[in-house]
Amino acid sequence: TVPGSLDIAIFDADCDNSATIDAALNVSGIDMKSGYVGTVTQASSSAITVGTSDYIQAGGTFSGDEATIDINDAFTLSGGTFTAASGTMTVAGSFTVSGAPTFTHNSGTVTFDGTETATLSCNNVTFNTVTIDRTGSGGSIFTVGSDCSLPLGANPTVDFTDTGATQTF
Repeated sequence: TVPGSLDIAIFDADCDNSATIDAALNVSGIDMKSGYVGTVTQASSSAITVGTSDYIQAGGTFSGDEATIDINDAFTLSGGTFTAASGTMTVAGSFTVSGAPTFTHNSGTVTFDGTETATLSCNNVTFNTVTIDRTGSGGSIFTVGSDCSLPLGANPTVDFTDTGATQTF
């Protein structure tokens, strides 16, 4: 069954199938548990929107394509293999990579947006291009950890709209 916008798509050890996202997908969250050994593939032109819950991956393989991936909360990668979209992947919450997973940028752009406090803990993964476009909510904090190297390109733009927000680099 295709999950809906209020559902968290869960892939665990009981799920021995791979999945292809071949149409636009709007879910509350994605949770690829450590016992999952399959592959979730984003087909070309199939945008993925993760709503109010997190994208969590502790196992399996996620293979992005050219369509966008929009995560409106946190991104956590602690296991498995994650290949980002070759277009744009947007993360509104914290971005955390820990353990020994594989993160591949796929020549795409990772945009950090959002309004709430967020921390980037990158575990020295390599990004292709990064855009930071955040709107603070009066006291929100955006912290980039020392294990993050963010290539902003030849003409970098870092946009923090709210003067009450704190940015730590």
